[in-house]
Amino acid sequence: MFGTIIGARFYFVVQNDFTGYLNYLWRIAALWEGGLAYFSGLAGGRSWLPTSTRGDNAFSFLQLGDLLAPAIPIGGAVGRIGCGLDGMDHGTPTSLPWGIVYENPNSFAPVDGVSRHPDQFYELLGDLMIATVLIKIRRKLPEEAAFFLYLVLFSLLRFFLFFVRGNVPEVLLGMKTGYGPRW
Repeated sequence: MFGTIIGARFYFVVQNDFTGYLNYLWRIAALWEGGLAYFSGLAGGRSWLPTSTRGDNAFSFLQLGDLLAPAIPIGGAVGRIGCGLDGMDHGTPTSLPWGIVYENPNSFAPVDGVSRHPDQFYELLGDLMIATVLIKIRRKLPEEAAFFLYLVLFSLLRFFLFFVRGNVPEVLLGMKTGYGPRW
């Protein structure tokens, strides 16, 4: 847990106004201001788990990845609940009946009366589907393949999800960057 938080915060700080954080070092620890980054959280959390290539009872890096692969998207799904409730990573405008209109002025989403795709909840559902697939088929996969399957499935989910994510700039042909605005 500590590695995940430290890794996720470190990348967020580097990605978002790094020099501003250097001017006020105490703000690096100000998690209540928001700001964690998913992939570096994954790496940071993994870095604290002991592995070894020696000994009969030791796990290799990939074996441990296989063991934890179904838990990673479940954790991501739980995190997306908060993102959806506070409007972080909000979606593009939609006329679909399940669109969300943010009205709270403290929301990260624009408070403009526009119905938006609940892309945070799309990701939540996608994460749960990935976890289900991994739980059902991981014993049938070659050893040390479940974590790689997670990475492929999650990458595909995010690729398609970003077409309806509203807080990231479009680069080319509807494709968007992997990060949002500077908070």
